[in-house]
Amino acid sequence: MNTLSLFIIGLISILGQVVLLRELNVALYGVELFYILALGMWLLWSAAGTWIGSRVNAASTWTVPALFLLRAVVLLPDVFFIRGSRVLFAGVPGAYLPFYHQFGIVMLAVSLPGVLLGWLFRDCARLYCKSGRTLAAAYTVECAGGVVGGLLATGFLLWGIPNLTIAVLCCVLTLLGVVLFGVRAGSTR
Repeated sequence: MNTLSLFIIGLISILGQVVLLRELNVALYGVELFYILALGMWLLWSAAGTWIGSRVNAASTWTVPALFLLRAVVLLPDVFFIRGSRVLFAGVPGAYLPFYHQFGIVMLAVSLPGVLLGWLFRDCARLYCKSGRTLAAAYTVECAGGVVGGLLATGFLLWGIPNLTIAVLCCVLTLLGVVLFGVRAGSTR
């Protein structure tokens, strides 16, 4: 079941990232510079999550479901934060926010999802490797989930599915990770 957890991590990572990038694109009036900054911040926060996970050093049967659950709870408020960011930062309708406000919005929007996914991948990969598999295999499974997440994001865009609906689906898929990991942990006892 660790394999399925890693697959779900890849899927929700890419799908959630696409949701947040689309929301940021709308909130920041299509300034493409912020795509690059958001992706860079995503990598930075994911690395921070991996580092935090290494400091906590408690990859166990309770941390992975807790991180999945926290990730499921964070995405929708993050989307609403982005949608309301112009009001929060007192933006004038139709005008760009100052650069440092826009950069702050990007940093805040991707911080918690990035940290949680970095930490979640680290803990799942660690448990995966404890079962005699390699870290490269764990990364391969996570990347396969990412490919499926990217294909779903593309399909959803083609089919005209609203971004908020995709965010809700991403939360449901994340909760599936909690359930599947819990079922797996319960069956090994």
